[in-house]
Amino acid sequence: LHAQAFQNEALVVDDECQDAIGSCALNALQVRSNPFEEEAAEDNEEGLAALLAQGLDEDDVDDHIPFIPFEEKALSCDVNRMQSMFFTANGLSNYHLKNEFAELVRAAFPNRVRKDGRLQVKTLALWDSCFLKEAVWNKAWKCTYQKPIDFDSAENYNYSSLAAKTEAALFEAVELNGTSFDDLFTRSWEPKSDCEAKGMKLEPYWCEDFGGVLKEFKKEHQIEFLVEPLSLIDSYASPFLKRAIAELSYRKDVSSDKQFLHTLKQELDALPVGSYDLYEDLLADVDVVAFDGGNPDLHKFTMSKLAPGFAKALKKRVLSGKTVFLGRSAGAMIGAEDLITYEPNPNLWSYLFGDSVTAAGMRLIGNCAIRPHWSMKWKPAVVFYTLETLGHERIIPVRNGEAVSCTNGLCKRLKLADGTRSDSMEVGQIGEFMGTVDAVCKNDKHSVELWEWCSASRDLDLGFIRLPGKCLNLYRGCFAKLATTYCEFLVHHTLANRNNRTRTKLLEQCLQRGKA
Repeated sequence: LHAQAFQNEALVVDDECQDAIGSCALNALQVRSNPFEEEAAEDNEEGLAALLAQGLDEDDVDDHIPFIPFEEKALSCDVNRMQSMFFTANGLSNYHLKNEFAELVRAAFPNRVRKDGRLQVKTLALWDSCFLKEAVWNKAWKCTYQKPIDFDSAENYNYSSLAAKTEAALFEAVELNGTSFDDLFTRSWEPKSDCEAKGMKLEPYWCEDFGGVLKEFKKEHQIEFLVEPLSLIDSYASPFLKRAIAELSYRKDVSSDKQFLHTLKQELDALPVGSYDLYEDLLADVDVVAFDGGNPDLHKFTMSKLAPGFAKALKKRVLSGKTVFLGRSAGAMIGAEDLITYEPNPNLWSYLFGDSVTAAGMRLIGNCAIRPHWSMKWKPAVVFYTLETLGHERIIPVRNGEAVSCTNGLCKRLKLADGTRSDSMEVGQIGEFMGTVDAVCKNDKHSVELWEWCSASRDLDLGFIRLPGKCLNLYRGCFAKLATTYCEFLVHHTLANRNNRTRTKLLEQCLQRGKA
């Protein structure tokens, strides 16, 4: 009926429905013509221009196309029969993933499903990964990415809807523990800024909290998620530590700020906060814990430094089948084996963790690591990761609109059937990619000795997740360079026949995709 209405106007539809139908048609076109694959050089130029004119990228495919074929691929991840877990790239973003997750939750709590089919579950939505997003704290925040939204828009979870305990004024000019801090808020937003303003100090884009999509399940799947937002940083960190995390996330160099670093060390030495018993009580009646997307190092900080008792209590409940784990993007990574990313400021790891903490997640899925927002630009980094570090874990690529589901002792990847090309790895590519690593990452004379030292650590069979923090930041820097180099090569060589404006737009989109 939608196709008929769109093509020949045989049916009468209102403007809102007509807009949705037009968006669906453009999305369907993009499924067939992905401008980031090499094959896109021969795609229809008018179709590509139409997509760019609408500001659409791969994410837009997810919500409105229930007919995209899916495949299920079994994974060899070490889980027990009691665990129920769901790892996604960009959330429960389409019909298939919502259905799969609904079935997983029903199977996890079969004795609580009522005779009428309804089920009620208590859920904690952890938004620590969103803690530094300007959209959460700044009332002047606005964004025109895809469509205009602002601080008060329903799509944006701000400090009010997240029931935050932290005062927004903490991120303005303030003095704490003898240290003066400047205003972090952006005061001027240019039209069509795509959520990023010049000189921005807090993190861009909005917090896509699980609380919104889970509320839809009551009507669509007869599952009522009683969602309670929780940030461990917001609830348990001191005002100085909260502001210090924000400073580390945007400042390039803090080494000369001795007073700041001295107070930060005192704060970190006082951690962790709360006992195991405290968090066990907090989780006692929680059925689902959902980790939001955003900055993975913030989830890592809460689970390993701020509140390790929470991580321990949660892992115990997940392994025993009492609590379902749900993770999106950064939240998916923290639940798995490893944090394979390059987005966070190196200062966060250097000063919050140092060399004493590994880059491991909670390892709820055995030796499997999740790389969300998968695209071809991640191939060189993953090859490098595997060969350079002698990693033993299995890296599972998860594209937007896909997921990894684990239940009854088995894990499977819910995979878009049209996505097989970007997942494949030809043997002949390995040498090419490693040559790129040598050219792009190891030619900096200032880091030659560090590369050699990190390689020696690898030979001791320490593995990537046990490498010191300075090696982790070195490798993350290489990931970023590899992704950038890949995008530039793709856009300026493979897509050389496009005009400059189109290639510039494609380069921006390619660099944006794959961010954690």
